[in-house]
Amino acid sequence: MNLIQNEKILYKAKPFNSIQTTMISIILSIMCLTLFSLTSTYFAMLTFIMLLGVIRFSDYLIITNQRIILRVFLTTKCISIEQLDVPLELTIEPFTYQKYEWQRKLLGQDLQKFWQYRANIQFIENSDRKTLNQLRLSLFSKKQTNQILEILTQTWNLDSNIKRLN
Repeated sequence: MNLIQNEKILYKAKPFNSIQTTMISIILSIMCLTLFSLTSTYFAMLTFIMLLGVIRFSDYLIITNQRIILRVFLTTKCISIEQLDVPLELTIEPFTYQKYEWQRKLLGQDLQKFWQYRANIQFIENSDRKTLNQLRLSLFSKKQTNQILEILTQTWNLDSNIKRLN
């Protein structure tokens, strides 16, 4: 990744979800090597699992003072401050809300605190495929999510109140 003039990296991390997938693929590869003889079928399966691990290990998120860059499954999406039409906000998709709201009520947790780790950061409503439209916080661990929200609140004027999409 090349930085543009006067750009500083504020946060750089691998999504926790990608790290989990990489570790699972390594464990499955070791199991395939030790448990099965390397016939063509098992060799193809081993190659696929190892390739998936390498691809997921290349995922990253970079937040700078001018851009946010997300790379997942060899697809890089970016958004800069100049592209923002509306302020950043945390949103919950209706399907996700219906799926987990009963769990929040059962646990008796605060709405904002519970949904903070499952929300999306909405950047732009409609744009092209290379522009980052939203950032799913569920890809990241709680520690990473807290750091991301803190940096975006300070530097990108993120509204930390969670809103439901209709």
